[in-house]
Amino acid sequence: STWAAQRISKLAALSLCKDLCIFHSDRVVLRPDPSFIPKVNLAFHRAQELVLPNFCSHPSHRTKHQWHRLDVRRALHIYIERTAPSRKTEALFVSFQPNTLGCKVSPSTIGRWLRATIAKSYDSHSIPVPQGITAHSTRSVATTAAWVTEAAIEEKECKCIELGKMEWE
Repeated sequence: STWAAQRISKLAALSLCKDLCIFHSDRVVLRPDPSFIPKVNLAFHRAQELVLPNFCSHPSHRTKHQWHRLDVRRALHIYIERTAPSRKTEALFVSFQPNTLGCKVSPSTIGRWLRATIAKSYDSHSIPVPQGITAHSTRSVATTAAWVTEAAIEEKECKCIELGKMEWE
């Protein structure tokens, strides 16, 4: 799926409500808050789910233990548990700053977190961080990856452009 190509506002609309954040034994399914209106307001975009599968859920050797640390489902479960005591909202992403601890963060804060994560990823591999990196950069990378891996056309993100025709990213 090209959920990574979504706008930050849609990430900010993710919720921990029981019907919007569903943990299964092999995956977690996230849905945006139903009151969220996406920029491209089509039924397809409103109903789109984010499915995060387990990654190496039963590690049996050292390498698999390292891979297990990359399990997003597991990390999300830990994040929810650790933020529960200070959480003041059902929004997925909450502030860790003392003045706003547990409150929903803005899309711009999520964007800063994404940029910091991208920079940290470059730094951890001793690669210079490219100039002008933005949180929006993840959208083009995600759609390029979908194209390179020949993702099924149903999985590619469809977006409307001003002329009213459809273009596939």
